[in-house]
Formats: sequence, structure tokens, C-alpha cells
Amino acid sequence: MIKGIYEFLSEYLADLGIDAKIDANPNLTAFDDCLYDCEADAFRPITADDYISTTCGYAFGEYKHSEETRAELLELLGGILGSSLDYFLLTQSAALCATKFMSDFYIWVGNGGNGKGLLDGDEILVRDNYARSKDMVSMKATFVFNILCNDVPEVGTDGGIQRRMKVIPFPYKFVDEPTLPHEKPKDPTLKRRLSDNDKYKKEMFILLTEKYQELVSKRYTVAMPDSVMTATRDVEEENNPVKTWFLAKYDITGNDAHRVSIRDLHDAYGVDTGDRRTTNRQLSKVLSDMMLQKKKTKTCNVFVGIREKPAETEVFGGAGGTLH
Repeated sequence: MIKGIYEFLSEYLADLGIDAKIDANPNLTAFDDCLYDCEADAFRPITADDYISTTCGYAFGEYKHSEETRAELLELLGGILGSSLDYFLLTQSAALCATKFMSDFYIWVGNGGNGKGLLDGDEILVRDNYARSKDMVSMKATFVFNILCNDVPEVGTDGGIQRRMKVIPFPYKFVDEPTLPHEKPKDPTLKRRLSDNDKYKKEMFILLTEKYQELVSKRYTVAMPDSVMTATRDVEEENNPVKTWFLAKYDITGNDAHRVSIRDLHDAYGVDTGDRRTTNRQLSKVLSDMMLQKKKTKTCNVFVGIREKPAETEVFGGAGGTLH
């Protein structure tokens, strides 16, 4: 009889689609005793309809914003990140609702001992818990992707990756006895003091909620500071020598009359750089990733709207002749 009742009730009570509901609302960040809704910009109690199974691991309690704690955090973070601080806070706040701001990924780069360890929209295919390798499930990414490293890994010349990569430099090194401009005194107790006192992580969360609302007001567009632009460009140039060479040698005019064949581009690249391993196809892909227009003519394939930069005039000696 009990089995019959169970089977009868199962038809009405079973939620076969519950896997798709658990922790599925990207607007919610849950604590043990409440949650923050970034759409409503408010804390509220957790309800059954929220389908929360994962929390931050601690209770937020009655904590209120503290100017003193905020000043401590900003001084600490500013001492680590320098001019990249505001950009860092805005981009990291996107994790509160990451499906709105998922196109970029961030590389925190710097030598060891520089503070990285203190700060540590599309669907993707993953393997389900306890499943076989071929049993994949899809999930919507609701996180901001950060890579912490001493040296930036090689990213190749893929245009999609390079457009989305943003490098946030950690310019300082914390040592026992600073002697160089980029060195600062090390505090071996800092990490423990931050982790042992909940006020810092709660104040940091409130700061990120404020930054997220600022991000919304900016329509999810964040201007890169010079420090991030320079670090990102340096990595891009190191990983994409073809693009670096091209921008130094050619102007992008957009004029249909300005055309250079892929064969001539490849020959010039080989002569200028000594690189004979890069093929026509590889060079063509890099330039296509730069959104340059390629056309097929009767005789060859060309890139349109580009031309070689004019040769610079060389000046010799104080007496001043010019060689043309």
C-alpha cells in the first residue's frame, strides 16, 4: 500500500527538471542566512523558489557598510594594483551577474610575492558528477574567468581569444627589505588578518555591489586604463608577431583602390622578420581576424584597404643633407 501511495504522489510531486533550476538564477548570490539580488540591488531572505544549494559558506548577518573598513580595503588594494584598481573592481563586480558580461577574460600577471594570491554567457559542455567521460551536460557560465600567473601563457594568434583577453598588471613586489621603486615592505600577517575577520569580506562584497550598479549605469562598458592597455598590448604583440609587423609596416586606409596581394604580404613578412615558417594561410587568418577585407581577383587573392607606409626620410649629420 505504501508503495502505491508513493507511486501515486510521485506523479504530482516529482520535479524531473529540478537540475536545471538549482542555483540557476545568475542574479542571486547566496549566503548562509540571506541572498543578494543584483537585479533588485537588495538583500533578502532565501525562499524555496530560489532553488539555492550553494552559498558563500558564511552568514552575512547584520553587517553594515563601514567607512573605516572601506578605507583599509581601498588602501590595501590600491597598494597592490595601482592605477588598475577601479578597472579591477568594475570587471570583478560582473561576477554578481556574470551572464551580462561574459565576453572577456582576465589575466592577473606579475612576479611572485605581488599580492595576486590575496584576491584570488555562453553555455559550455562539462562532465556531470560521477558520470562517464562521454556523458556531458551543458551549463550556462555564470562566472568571471580569471587566470593568475607569474608569466602569461602563450595564447597563439587566435583573434577571438586576443580580442577578449585583458591583462591586469600587478606592478609591485612585496619583500622584506625594499630597495627598488617597485618594491614594498612585506606584511607576513596580512593574509591571516584578512581571512580571520569577516568584516573585510563583507565590506568587499558591499563594495562590489556598488561597483556592479556602476557597471550597469555604464551599460557594461568599461574603459581600460593605460596600465591595462599597455600590458594587454605587450602580450598581444609577443604572441602575435604577424599583427605587430603588419601594423608597423602598413596603413589601414579603407580605400578599395589600395590593395596588396597575400603573396606580396607573405614575401615581405619573410624578408623583414626572417620567419619562413609562417604560411600564406596563417598570415591571411591573422589579418582576417583584424577584420581586414579579403577579395579574390582574376590573378590572386588580395587584402583591400591597406597600403605600405611611406618610407621615412633619413637625415644625416648636423650639416644636414637628406637622402631621398
